[in-house]
Amino acid sequence: MRARRSLLSVPGDRPRFHEKAQQISADEVMFDLEDSVAPANKENARGLVVESLQRFEFPGKTVALRVNQTGTPWFEADIEAAASSSRVATIVLPKVGSAAEVRAVEALLARHGRSIGIEAQIESAAGLEHAGEIAAASEMVEVLHLGLPLLESRTCAAWSDRHGARPASGTTASGRSTPTTAR
Repeated sequence: MRARRSLLSVPGDRPRFHEKAQQISADEVMFDLEDSVAPANKENARGLVVESLQRFEFPGKTVALRVNQTGTPWFEADIEAAASSSRVATIVLPKVGSAAEVRAVEALLARHGRSIGIEAQIESAAGLEHAGEIAAASEMVEVLHLGLPLLESRTCAAWSDRHGARPASGTTASGRSTPTTAR
């Protein structure tokens, strides 16, 4: 099992941050091609990340690539870029709502002859509803990330109501108190 005590998110379109990521103490370095990159810059960002992965080493760190969501124009090329780099240990798959999305990644990786870990990000009610199926969809799934906005939202409250969970107090990473779910 990979240690994931700390994760450094690096915008894919900021090459000066790519080199600095080598020296920062973190268990995982995640190059982000999704939310941190404007749509007009996605193709360029992918090329910059591939170049950085060839140029730089990230000793003692898990290297992850956060790809664009399934169904976007950039998704398949992002998966191909991940498969082409031996440095990429995991793919961070955003906004996962079903097991089919995980299986799609697995199939694309198989076409490229790679088996890479998958970190599925649960960011919607659908994803929360199907979290067990998502986790079991492939042996490549290493971890599920529950998005903080999801946990702070009405989505979580609606899920809690539907499943008979009662509110409990919790604290977010920003220090705000928020309801969480307990059975």
